[in-house]
Amino acid sequence: MTRFVLIAWIAVGCALAPRAQTWLPSVPDARVAPALHGVWQSRGYGWVFEIGPDGALGYDVSAVGCVAGPSQTAEAFGSWARVFSRDGETVQIAARPEQVTRYTLDRIEQVPPSCGTPLGPTPTEVFAYAWQVMAEQYAFFDLYGVDWHARRAEVAPRIRDDMSDADLFEALVDLLDGLEDAHLALEAEVDGQRRRHRGKPAPVLGPLLRETFEAQSEATSMGGFANAWFNETHRRIREEILDPESVVIVGDEDAMWGRRGRIGYLQIGGMGGEALGDGLPPDARLAAVQEVLDRALTDLADTDALLLDVALNQGGSDAVGLAIAGHFANAPSPGLTKTAHGASTLAPQVVRVRPTTGVRYLKPVTLLTTDVTLSAAETFTLQMRALPTVTHVGEVTRGALSDVLFKSLPNGWTLQLSNEVYRDGDGVLWESRGITPDVPITVFTSGNLEGYPKALEGLLTWLSQTHRGG
Repeated sequence: MTRFVLIAWIAVGCALAPRAQTWLPSVPDARVAPALHGVWQSRGYGWVFEIGPDGALGYDVSAVGCVAGPSQTAEAFGSWARVFSRDGETVQIAARPEQVTRYTLDRIEQVPPSCGTPLGPTPTEVFAYAWQVMAEQYAFFDLYGVDWHARRAEVAPRIRDDMSDADLFEALVDLLDGLEDAHLALEAEVDGQRRRHRGKPAPVLGPLLRETFEAQSEATSMGGFANAWFNETHRRIREEILDPESVVIVGDEDAMWGRRGRIGYLQIGGMGGEALGDGLPPDARLAAVQEVLDRALTDLADTDALLLDVALNQGGSDAVGLAIAGHFANAPSPGLTKTAHGASTLAPQVVRVRPTTGVRYLKPVTLLTTDVTLSAAETFTLQMRALPTVTHVGEVTRGALSDVLFKSLPNGWTLQLSNEVYRDGDGVLWESRGITPDVPITVFTSGNLEGYPKALEGLLTWLSQTHRGG
């Protein structure tokens, strides 16, 4: 995403599925409901919405200025905005019925005056705005040991209005240095080329793929080499590790399951994908997830135990992960909480795993993670760990659980950052350090790309010995 769009504010983050509730219509008869007309400011997030009968206009606001976004028609606004409570002066809004991430908006008298003269694209204004947005919204400076005010003092002398885009990009990258956050990113177009800075790649698998690629001569691109490794690894799982006749794949390997003897295996490739509801209307998305899980767990119902593999899952929608976790729950879990940075007046939002109405698997489950396991796959890991039948094994996860907050800079570049604090049911914060397994198992080691399939073989053998006969 490279521009400021109202729908992106609400819909792009990792969203959590809500309890059943009655939604209030935001756009009856293609006109925004009168009760929503006016100007609204979010608690946390740095948003202002100006809403009228024909649609909405959004602004990113900060202490140093404002960046305006394009307007949304009433039809577009109503296609995603769901209001579930209002008292005239405060509303709570969510993007879709399956989401529980709720944004509290307070009515204000007018759009901030700074939005009448939006910031310009000069390097001075871009730098000042980027620094201020991070200062107001980023939640984890302390975890990464970064003194944000000292960092400004260090980088600001380099900023001049006659500097090139390339030099400005590098200055902003240096501003973000040390924030090893996988959800932190800067995206830009510099001299006609797309450039992207990421806070933290996978610390083990990423370098391992790179060093193995550089040590060979057949593959000519890193991307092609990584894809070839992934495809060969999946072939080995299907044909050599599992009983081949038992294997089922849905979508673009969005999910795969099978068995080895009496031990089941279920791999979730991402918390999304076509087979798991991407592209479907909101009310159909979670139904698609349930259909896939019902099918998988029906096939595996007579197994003695299950290996649930999210080792290569880099996240997606928390709603999908929460729906999957419900297939392994016999009672509501202690839940997760999430709090937006800068919204201290609000009670944390509580999210619980609730048993699905579909097929459930209540036998022993072993959950496998690695340093690739990220974002919605990490909130899923916490949800699963709260269930009594689940044992978490493998490697520490990446440590980036927050939703991604997108902020457009005045020159059209995009800053992505973490502004939400997730804690598990015991109040433990896992951001930055990653979630530590109950049983550590080495999966990826330097110089050895064989670790993952070998770990799967070893776990399936161990499970068959441990759970023989149920």
